[in-house]
Amino acid sequence: MLVRQLLSLMPVYRFVEAMFKKKKLFKDSLDNSIKQASEKGAITKEMASWADQIRIVGNKSSHADTEDFSPTSEDARICVEFAKALAEYLFVLPARVLRGVESFKKDQDDQQSDR
Repeated sequence: MLVRQLLSLMPVYRFVEAMFKKKKLFKDSLDNSIKQASEKGAITKEMASWADQIRIVGNKSSHADTEDFSPTSEDARICVEFAKALAEYLFVLPARVLRGVESFKKDQDDQQSDR
């Protein structure tokens, strides 16, 4: 079971890094990226705190030889849950809001042209 948890943590850790890179928020390490994203208002302070917890779990799992660390299935679940929430916050929600704004504007324009 331990191998499964370790293997599930690293792709999530890398996925979080990739999302920060895609949003041009990556700054030489995940730690600095989290701080930068929070300072720029790209993520909330609460998300930064959660991201930092995920970063620590990811670091421990990638350097398991330096510490006695045995991630649990709950650690893996929480890491995946965070990655999904971050993707929703950085990509899905802004796209949904933009579609809503555009739809509202189109409706307003249509109403104007009907008059």
